[in-house]
Amino acid sequence: MDEQAYQEIHNLIARYAELVDDGDFDGDAATARSCVTVVQALPNASPQLIATGRYQDTFERHNQTWRFTERIVSIRLSGNLTNHLRRL
Repeated sequence: MDEQAYQEIHNLIARYAELVDDGDFDGDAATARSCVTVVQALPNASPQLIATGRYQDTFERHNQTWRFTERIVSIRLSGNLTNHLRRL
């Protein structure tokens, strides 16, 4: 992973507490619950709703840095994923 990608991920995790719908960040362990909506815009097409769901995350603080320890993803709605997921 290059330095820029690492920094972007680090910044997102550091700001995560500001972005969640509901959370508990007391002490050195934390939980958060958040909603996610995935919208895709393809060339020559209107934006499409791809998926909605919830994240249930747990974190721990290690050496003054928060890190994920678990993420549970619950998909509530999914649309056409044909052009969304990368083929390996």
